[in-house]
Amino acid sequence: MKSKLQLTVGLLKPDIAGNPTIVSLIEQEILKKKFYILKRKVVRWQKRDSEMFYKQHKENFFYRRLVDCMTSGPIIALLLAKENGITDWRKLMGPTKVYKSQFTDPNTIRGRFGLTDTRNTVHGSDSVQSAAEETSFFFPDFNANKWLEQLDLGEEPIFDPTSSHHIFGDQHNNDYQSSDAAKNLMMNLGMKEAWSNFYNSSDESREWFVSYKDIKDHLDNIIHHNSCQNALDIGCGTSSLGPTLAEKHSDLSVYCLDASIECLVKLSTQFPQCTYVVCDICNQLPFATCSIDMVIDKGTSEAILRHCDGKKQFGMLMKEVFRVLKPNGIFVQITTEPPEVRLDDLRCSETQINVSFTEIGTESNSLKVYMYFVKKHNSEETDT
Repeated sequence: MKSKLQLTVGLLKPDIAGNPTIVSLIEQEILKKKFYILKRKVVRWQKRDSEMFYKQHKENFFYRRLVDCMTSGPIIALLLAKENGITDWRKLMGPTKVYKSQFTDPNTIRGRFGLTDTRNTVHGSDSVQSAAEETSFFFPDFNANKWLEQLDLGEEPIFDPTSSHHIFGDQHNNDYQSSDAAKNLMMNLGMKEAWSNFYNSSDESREWFVSYKDIKDHLDNIIHHNSCQNALDIGCGTSSLGPTLAEKHSDLSVYCLDASIECLVKLSTQFPQCTYVVCDICNQLPFATCSIDMVIDKGTSEAILRHCDGKKQFGMLMKEVFRVLKPNGIFVQITTEPPEVRLDDLRCSETQINVSFTEIGTESNSLKVYMYFVKKHNSEETDT
């Protein structure tokens, strides 16, 4: 009897492939929906790879944005099989437009994790022909005809976890990725309760994207060049960045801010050298106008932007950040978002700013991480 299984290719895009917890959730959902994962590989595209793959969209206005997005980090390619696999995978992905997904199909992958119409987490073959072409593109050694013949003979398809690895390094182990608190957090990144539950679930310190030593030279340069007297670490979580900064610079007053009192209690017990402040950073930073030399955001905006009202909240945060910064003060943001994506977000502020950035190397992962330096203009009028 001829097999009814249909092959399709699924891609987890760079905006999601670097988060092992969400990747684990998506792959579990794929298996729950009775797909077979036949092949899995992690790839890093060069510009020419992205241009070749999306050549059919070359004349569309979003082409360049799409090419840049797909070269901004790792991609996880999955070869999937199921009856009506192409249609069912696209149904599980959700509509291309994230805004529509969030309101009409909130339980789809894009509805749960999508950010924008470009950073919409996943890709799927849209026809039998494209599935065949994409299978050859990502898995050139896979013989589809031979596989189907073997299946007709009664052989069971199996999951082949080829090239699977933890992009964030050893600290993100399988127990952490699969914990109920971590799964709940990834589903509710904008919810205070989810973060509190997450921090209550483990006593370990969690570093998002980079550690202090990865960005030490950049921060030291800002502190010395600007003669910084104080700094804010907004959305600090249980990261040791703020405390380490305070330890290395005894003349610098460091304030660690977070909405979760649980994480601040843990930090203050271990690192008493900082001042810890419980607050909603998007609504109001409890500091006077033009009083702060440096504000650091390490991964906080990623969580904010993944909330259904993320753009609005991010705008509110930026307004508060530039309110409290002194003229010539620096906002430092560490993120996996490349310049072609993040610069537009940063420049939406009404405050006059200068923006520069650099790509930073890390010892713990292969993900591209960017450090943005946003300087508030000296000509900004100040409140007295």
